[in-house]
Amino acid sequence: MNTLLSAANAALQYNRGKQTGLAGLVFIGIVLLAAYQWDHIVPIFEAIGLISFLDQWGLIYEGESYMTGFSIFMVVFRICILFVVLGFILLVLGIIVSMVGSSDIGILILGLLISIIALPFYLVWILFETIFTPKEVREERKRERMRKYKEANSTPIDIIKENYNEITEDEAIRYLNRIPTKGDHLFLLGVTEENEVFFVFPKPYYLNTENFSAGLWGIKSIMKLCNGSEFGIGPFQIDIKPEEIYPGKGIQPVPIDRITFYHSDNSHKDIKAKSQQFSYRDEYRNYIDEIQSTYFQKKDNLEKTISITPNKERFNEAVHEIANFNASNEEIVRMMLQSEGRVQ
Repeated sequence: MNTLLSAANAALQYNRGKQTGLAGLVFIGIVLLAAYQWDHIVPIFEAIGLISFLDQWGLIYEGESYMTGFSIFMVVFRICILFVVLGFILLVLGIIVSMVGSSDIGILILGLLISIIALPFYLVWILFETIFTPKEVREERKRERMRKYKEANSTPIDIIKENYNEITEDEAIRYLNRIPTKGDHLFLLGVTEENEVFFVFPKPYYLNTENFSAGLWGIKSIMKLCNGSEFGIGPFQIDIKPEEIYPGKGIQPVPIDRITFYHSDNSHKDIKAKSQQFSYRDEYRNYIDEIQSTYFQKKDNLEKTISITPNKERFNEAVHEIANFNASNEEIVRMMLQSEGRVQ
């Protein structure tokens, strides 16, 4: 049995030596290859600034490659020794800290020691900030801290009211009376009396399509403050989850009779990011295509009716109806679609 164990141990030692030797051979091969291709490698080091950096530290000896190599080797060797010493010191400190910190009194003493040691560095940092940081920068940082503190203690609805301007229903309809286009993600926000939040989409108000009747349409969202560690983002972010991701939910009518509209050209960065993400979803792309095609098809048909119908009553109806086709961006969108061959 001892013989078998000895043989197994010998085999294990052989394999370990073989692996170590193989790694050494690979390293030697890399060194030889680098020496052989040195003329091609040096320009790369010069391009990234490594040669000039080493020269500044006095490690490059013109015409004496052996001295250069030796000096670089000694620097690397000393750095390795320094890391070993630092590692040993940290190991000893870690053992001491674990021993002292095993009791409540030890933790208190350790905290006091760390505070006393850190206090001079903190005071120096405060002095440096006060002297060298412009007053405007300090005030901006203070405002940002206050904003984050206020945001952390606010509800999502409070944040909307803080960052957006409330507008009337008529103002909202005028703003939204345009044809939706790809890349347009500056949606209005609508908040109901029950604190439901809607992203309200652009749409000619009186336009009826196969899936979207006259009025306003949007997506209802779940909005809540979230912890940065939970979502992998900043601690004061807002997580907005459109309800359409759940079964049976999608683009839906906005209850305009019980909603308050909010608008901002410089919207809250997290709300803006979520609306931009949604603007690339297939649901919204299909919404855009349907509104665009229906709008121009119906308006072109009405213009044709007005130009050829002999019936005065039908003529008056068409004139009255076409007056509602007054989207603010109609000409621009028509030119875009004409370039794509989708309308005439």
